[in-house]
Amino acid sequence: MYVMVHLIIIITIIKYKHIMRKIFVKLYKRFCYWLSVLWRALLLLLIDVVILFLYDSPSFYRDEYAREELKKECSLVQGVVHDVHTGKGNHYINYSFSIKGKEYKGVSRYGAWEHKYGREPEEGDSVSICYKQNNPEINMLLEYFDAQPLFMHKWSMILYPKIRKFINLDFLMYN
Repeated sequence: MYVMVHLIIIITIIKYKHIMRKIFVKLYKRFCYWLSVLWRALLLLLIDVVILFLYDSPSFYRDEYAREELKKECSLVQGVVHDVHTGKGNHYINYSFSIKGKEYKGVSRYGAWEHKYGREPEEGDSVSICYKQNNPEINMLLEYFDAQPLFMHKWSMILYPKIRKFINLDFLMYN
């Protein structure tokens, strides 16, 4: 009985070999098509990630450089928010603070501030700012000074100086 079933299957394969070949060729062509679609999608995703990294790396680099400098020495001061940008992908604030009568300005993303206080900042809100004593131009919000740097921020510290040798992307920084 078992041998008979195998013989029937073998005879069927031999008899309908050309039909099975057509089915296999159709499946193979579809497989190649979907594989090429998958590769194109992955390539576009990779290009998108590279463009986003290049677009954001100047700001990430500036933030991480300020954090590294402020870890050496840091003083605290209260500042005031004077402009809030909430555009698509551009969530940052401009703030100002005074030291010994001289006014300094800074710019920062406000995601950590928003997470801490549960709302977006408004003009006139008070912010805590860390600044370097001998150079107050290096400053950042206290919420970001304490935050753990993200993966992209760490890579921007390594890659952006190398990229900057070939292309200066500083014009992409938010001001």
